[in-house]
Amino acid sequence: MHEARADIHINAAPEAVWRALTDPALVRQYFFGTELTTDWRVGSPIRYQGEWQGQAYEDRGVVLEADRPRLIVTDFFSPSSGLPDEPENHQTVTYEVEAEDGGSRVTVVQDGNRDESGAQHAAANWHMMLDGLAALAPTVDTVVARFDVDGWDPAALGGIVGDWLDAVVMHKTYTAGILGTSVAHFLSSGEEEGRRGYLAAERIDGVLDDGRTGAFTVHHGGLELGNASAFAHVVPGSGTGDLVGLTGSGRIEHDDAGPYFVLDFD
Repeated sequence: MHEARADIHINAAPEAVWRALTDPALVRQYFFGTELTTDWRVGSPIRYQGEWQGQAYEDRGVVLEADRPRLIVTDFFSPSSGLPDEPENHQTVTYEVEAEDGGSRVTVVQDGNRDESGAQHAAANWHMMLDGLAALAPTVDTVVARFDVDGWDPAALGGIVGDWLDAVVMHKTYTAGILGTSVAHFLSSGEEEGRRGYLAAERIDGVLDDGRTGAFTVHHGGLELGNASAFAHVVPGSGTGDLVGLTGSGRIEHDDAGPYFVLDFD
């Protein structure tokens, strides 16, 4: 089997590239009009539907790996190949995203091509796709917001029977992605570490990397059991200054440097 490979430097951060690779509304804009359907969970099906050179197609596969924002691996089968849908006729497509010189290096590898001519044809198509991705990704409004926690003050709760619910007021300083401060009102429950949950309303006031200034409110929450439960939503109508009309979603992630917000603004 022969391998098709294509890569490109993109003037966008890995998080913005990841969003462009995984958001169906964005994929449609540069990936030959493809309608992408998947939830990006490992083991979930993935579908690509559209029309190519006057012919309708519906390719399919399974998500094998998804490690935001650096790696996607999928199984892939195209009925248009004329081959039976059997394991030996499936291919693997890998997308790697690495930070590089203020942007990202994106590499796509498709294995399982039956001959070198087929591999070269696939590589040419991937190069066209990456050119479109490189044009779109710098316009994607995704912010990775690093913060330090400056204060963690217990708050009183009235009308609560028992100690199953705790309240805290948290103060933060945002140091990257957003430069500013916030105050967050947290409700948490669960006594066993690793199995607790929280809900929070947070007001962030500062300057985004692109120079926009203002404040907005985020409602967020999740369970300690895993990032799959984490969520965040910008409250519509909460923006001020340059951020009037701001909407979007996100989640809190963690790495060796600690927690951080990823906010995907619409």
